[in-house]
Amino acid sequence: HGFDEDLNQAMKNASLDMLHLLTEHQELSRNDAYSLMSVATDFGVTQVVDGTQGIHVKIDRGIFPEKGVVKDID
Repeated sequence: HGFDEDLNQAMKNASLDMLHLLTEHQELSRNDAYSLMSVATDFGVTQVVDGTQGIHVKIDRGIFPEKGVVKDID
């Protein structure tokens, strides 16, 4: 999630949080994470309350392989 009085800054904050999640938990490089985010993320307005804008960013977990699972490639 990203929050700020400015909706654009809130979106930037949410994007940076997702970038961190992808690089730390999925072990993607920053470039790969940016590329993935450009095609696989959805953003939505979470809140507009008392001048605070909120944005959430989602990515389908199904695009990632399960950790510790090796799948056969035919």
